Amino acid sequence: MTQILKNKLFIGDIFDANNSYFLKENNITTIINLSSGKIVISNSNIIIYNYNMNDNFENIIKVIENEKIVLVVCIAGIDNSPILVLSYVLYYYDITLKDAYLDLKNKRSQTKLNKKFIKYLIDFEYKCLGFNSINEIDF
Repeated sequence: MTQILKNKLFIGDIFDANNSYFLKENNITTIINLSSGKIVISNSNIIIYNYNMNDNFENIIKVIENEKIVLVVCIAGIDNSPILVLSYVLYYYDITLKDAYLDLKNKRSQTKLNKKFIKYLIDFEYKCLGFNSINEIDF
């Protein structure tokens, strides 16, 4: 599990989502599950949202904004969850995709983005900021 935004946002994999110790240690209140994997947490008040990559990202990132401390997971935590986290950062913070990606990659080096969703991120950056700071080749 990797903290991306202090006291707000973490990225992890399905194993992190099922690790009660890590969840409690990091005060996770909400899990957004982008995988088909099952999350089973006993004796917990954690809210779990299950989405897939075809769901509207703008609606999902609003869930992140409205919750306290969120863990975003996919099976391995290297592709789908980073895409959603980058979308969140672009939407709510005044930061370019290039800077957001470099920061995320620095914190979670195993990140490997799917080419299909890189195009989505580039288009989403333009929608949010009115310009692009990076192109597909730079990934």
